[in-house]
Amino acid sequence: MCWGLCDDAKIGKKVRKRILICAAHKTDWKSIGPAAVWLPFGPNFDTKKRNVATREDCLWFDGARDHQARRRASYLVYLLVVSCPFRSTDMPTNVMVRLFRFLQLFERDRSVRRLLVLASAATFIGALLALLLGLMGAYLPRLDLIMQFTVQLGLLALAGLSALLICGRRIPILAAGGAIAFLLPALISYWSFSFAKPEALSQTSLKVLTYNIWAANKNFDQMIDLFDRHQADVLILHEFARWHAPLLQPLKDRYPYSHTCENNWHCHTVIFSKHPWASTGRQIRDRTYPELAWIQFGQDLGSVRIYGVHMARPLESTVRQGKELRALANLLRSTNNPYIIGGDFNATPWSITVRRLKKWAELNAFPGILPSWPIQQHRVAWFPPQLAIDHLFFSSGIEAKRVYLGRPAGSDHLPIVGEFEVSGTVRTASAPKRSSIVQP
Repeated sequence: MCWGLCDDAKIGKKVRKRILICAAHKTDWKSIGPAAVWLPFGPNFDTKKRNVATREDCLWFDGARDHQARRRASYLVYLLVVSCPFRSTDMPTNVMVRLFRFLQLFERDRSVRRLLVLASAATFIGALLALLLGLMGAYLPRLDLIMQFTVQLGLLALAGLSALLICGRRIPILAAGGAIAFLLPALISYWSFSFAKPEALSQTSLKVLTYNIWAANKNFDQMIDLFDRHQADVLILHEFARWHAPLLQPLKDRYPYSHTCENNWHCHTVIFSKHPWASTGRQIRDRTYPELAWIQFGQDLGSVRIYGVHMARPLESTVRQGKELRALANLLRSTNNPYIIGGDFNATPWSITVRRLKKWAELNAFPGILPSWPIQQHRVAWFPPQLAIDHLFFSSGIEAKRVYLGRPAGSDHLPIVGEFEVSGTVRTASAPKRSSIVQP
């Protein structure tokens, strides 16, 4: 009883091998597993006939007498089958079928089956306990960090439970669950910025783009191309440093009205607008307030106020983030005008931080999940974004038409673009002149 798993695999230029897995004494695979391994290398081995070899031409492991020898032989078979290359003529479906059969064979080993049950139970219980601990973030702020990964933990818990209930498929289920938990947020992000096309805006539509450009980002041309592609009425930029000075003149040509702080090292949130405003304000980050800038339009634009905010990272200090949350909520509650607030909140929609802010300040959000960070990390040029920590919220009196992600432009964040309906007339300003980047 033999099964050829890898036929005519090349070794070097001339030598070929065939791996055969055999069961001793014709015992069923389910009860004994692979008991012997034949590695044909001798000259008498006929490569044209399948499952034909002599004992002298093979390295033989007899597992019928020794349980440990049978187990070692089984593991060697698994290692050889995994490392055995497929033929170039194999179709993808054939490759998947062979892998699926190998996984079925692998799971029939008793020791492997026990390990898979333990791994499935650990995945389910661990993810479930992590979610329960995250819910305690309302009382212990440090635990709110776990809630940032609610989607990933939920998918892992579902995969672990499915693997426990479905026997014989535990390896594919666990592998698929891990892959989906890691890649699903990235696929959502890719779908958002790849298929969101610019649409004609009405006279009462206000387009806002918020973007953490990253202090280390010097891809000025990519950023200008991004801003030209979306043609937003208002830009909210975070981590705007002194070395981003080459961006100022091109941006001011496109956006004649700018609320910047070029001579202040502690100020990194700037706002650019195509329309004149009635008033502006700024709050430098301190022990209580987050970094904050705002502009307010006149009655011709419905007296809408635009906030740009950059909150502290939870890894730096969860207590500080909680203080910033309360100060920001109090500020928004005291605002009598309709407003839009956008920025880097360093918290996901299902975190305690964002849920409290939306409840206390009575904020509205466009439905959907937009993972925006991290699009790249240090030397990694591209990384699947996992967390939706950049947001655009709005108050009553404003209606959101759509909110979507923009394409990457050198930052570790993705931009968020929103189109809102306001009570004033927006599309009356003439298009400003444009200039190119001037390097210092």
